[in-house]
Amino acid sequence: MIERIIQDGRPISHVADEAGISRQRLTVWLRRYEMFGDAGLEDRSSRPARSPNQTSEDLEDRIEQLRRTTKYGPDRISGELAMEGVSVSPATVHRVLVRRGLNRLSTIDPPTGEDARQVKRYEHDAPGDMIHIDVKKVGKIPDGGGWRVHGRDSQAALESRRKGKRRPGYTRTCTLRSTTTAGSPTSSATRTNGPSPLSSSSSGHASSSPATASP
Repeated sequence: MIERIIQDGRPISHVADEAGISRQRLTVWLRRYEMFGDAGLEDRSSRPARSPNQTSEDLEDRIEQLRRTTKYGPDRISGELAMEGVSVSPATVHRVLVRRGLNRLSTIDPPTGEDARQVKRYEHDAPGDMIHIDVKKVGKIPDGGGWRVHGRDSQAALESRRKGKRRPGYTRTCTLRSTTTAGSPTSSATRTNGPSPLSSSSSGHASSSPATASP
């Protein structure tokens, strides 16, 4: 539009009518272009340069302090300020909380009132860099079921007891999973009652355990 006016010499009202905007708005854009060049045509914020009626910084700090210490909402914070002799509407309190990023309680740590810790995601660029280890404790159940099925005083329960009245014990199964190639299924290696999978390889791959592709 600016080129039509400057280079082609067309009237502002004609160009504005073709673009579907008002002549006054196109005149503003033309003046900005004449003053600042192409930078004057970039999008600008519609926020006013001055806000004389905006809540003072000290009052906003007091609202933030009440929010962090009491976890109150806008209505109760407005009531607390009224008891202190400060008249602020709940809507104003809510706008202050939104500006400070405190309008949701999930952003505040309940015990301390400080900002809640951000969730730290662990992501790796190359396949095979990320390892998951699942450790499961499996009870040694005798064939035919243990005492939970037949009862503590049943013959099957008595036969399953070891000498010295020791417990049957447990079997710990460690499963290591890591992605092999991009887009391929995850490979897994399982150890039962063996050394920890972490000692197999420092590079994140199971070197001695057989790997099978899981679906």
